[in-house]
Amino acid sequence: MYKRQTYGRVSRYGLVAFASSLDQVGPFTKDMRDMALTLNVLCGQDPRDSTSSTIPVPDFTRALRDDVSNITIGLPREYYTDALGGDVRVRVEAAIEVLRGLGAKVVEVSLPHTDYAIAVYYIICTAEASANLARFDGVRYGYRSPNANDVREMYVNSKTEMFGPEVQRRIMLGTYVLSSGYYDAYYLKAQKVRTLIRQDFQRAFEQCDVILTPTSPTPAFKLGEKTADPLEMYLSDIYTISVNLASIPGMSMPCGLTDSGLPVGLQVLGKPFDEETVLRVGYTYEQHRDFEMGAYAWVGQTEPARRTQATAAAGEMIRDSPPTPGRAHRAPSHSIFRFPGGGLEDRVFPVLEFHQRHGRVAAGGPHMDQAVGLEVLVPQGGDEYAQIVFEHFLLAVGEFDEPVIEPLQFFPGEGVALSLIHISEPTRPY
Repeated sequence: MYKRQTYGRVSRYGLVAFASSLDQVGPFTKDMRDMALTLNVLCGQDPRDSTSSTIPVPDFTRALRDDVSNITIGLPREYYTDALGGDVRVRVEAAIEVLRGLGAKVVEVSLPHTDYAIAVYYIICTAEASANLARFDGVRYGYRSPNANDVREMYVNSKTEMFGPEVQRRIMLGTYVLSSGYYDAYYLKAQKVRTLIRQDFQRAFEQCDVILTPTSPTPAFKLGEKTADPLEMYLSDIYTISVNLASIPGMSMPCGLTDSGLPVGLQVLGKPFDEETVLRVGYTYEQHRDFEMGAYAWVGQTEPARRTQATAAAGEMIRDSPPTPGRAHRAPSHSIFRFPGGGLEDRVFPVLEFHQRHGRVAAGGPHMDQAVGLEVLVPQGGDEYAQIVFEHFLLAVGEFDEPVIEPLQFFPGEGVALSLIHISEPTRPY
């Protein structure tokens, strides 16, 4: 999860300035407790940053209370439109219902200038980036190109070689909106609309304590998928950039996976310098969310209905008899994983479902409640993948008192046979 503080709560000293009025420092952490501990260290007034706030910093760990009974949640109608992807809407609305069921009150609010947020943000941030990055000229700051015969070539080559395509694009756009004849038409007008956006949030927070929105209108996209179309990539920021424009705290946290296994984010926005309420809502949801998170983001729901469905879907591939306990088996057309029954179902089945969904494994026997446990089949020709799947299952079941794992036996071109035997109950869940 990722947390942005109120502008001024964390010092910007030491950063490479991008857009001075928008830059907010925030940590990535694996859970809410780590977030609170990190903020206790980061936040506070810094004499080397004139924009850092002198408002006292509380102990954020005290905000980690499992209670939202007196919290009012606002849902901006402009964010929940047809532009919001179906999978994202389902997961975000499910998260809202979790908090509603715990006693939070949910109301509708309005942020009427939302449609202007992207245009305003990219005018202001590029203008400020153009000014801030001008100092990296190869003379006083940053990289100096060795491929220059005179001063002009040094300036041009240094910036061309130092800045990537996206940085160059933003510098050029920023220089344009600040140029003579365009300053009033673009930059000055954008600053006026930014004030209106900030006022929208002020009015909304008169009706609620926090605002819940999706982090993005679509699930996570593949690395590099949208670099060919920068405008499409910019539009993905529609729900997050208003936080910077309004200088309020915000946090993005996972709220589930789509049917294709892609993560969906939930954004919690708070009043200026009210990070405690944002943490409190996030912590409560973290304690009651209806899915698990791990190092691989493989898991989905693990309720009995889905478990039954997962096993039944692979019924045609169930073998007639289980392998003999205690030895690895040559597998002419698949790889074998065996897990003991009794208490491990909730950890094993989410991993099984993930790989079944991608057509990589099948359940190999209704042995979950018997001594031999569960048999998992990996199709032929996936030796490298089979080892990854095996390690994946080991992470899922956690640490054990006396694990006895027979060595991996590779049969080139025929598959991999893996046996996991004699595993006691885990000392702690993964």
